[in-house]
Amino acid sequence: MTTSLQTSGATQPLYEPHPADAYVPPLSTALRLAREDLAAQQGANIHDHQAMIQAAVTLEIRLRGLLAALDADGIGSTDANAVAA
Repeated sequence: MTTSLQTSGATQPLYEPHPADAYVPPLSTALRLAREDLAAQQGANIHDHQAMIQAAVTLEIRLRGLLAALDADGIGSTDANAVAA
């Protein structure tokens, strides 16, 4: 008897952004929140797995908000593929 694990779900992203659904904060707000969260997360315990996940998720959310605010102000690039290259 052979048992197989389905790993297709493990390779799919947890989050797929939909720009039309996202709230875009004003740039000043996005910068303030990014700075606050960066300061808050810098003390995270690197040996605490849960703390590292929380820090990574928090900072990803703030980075997405900051980039969206930059794009909305015409400062950032709206080409998502430019980052992947």
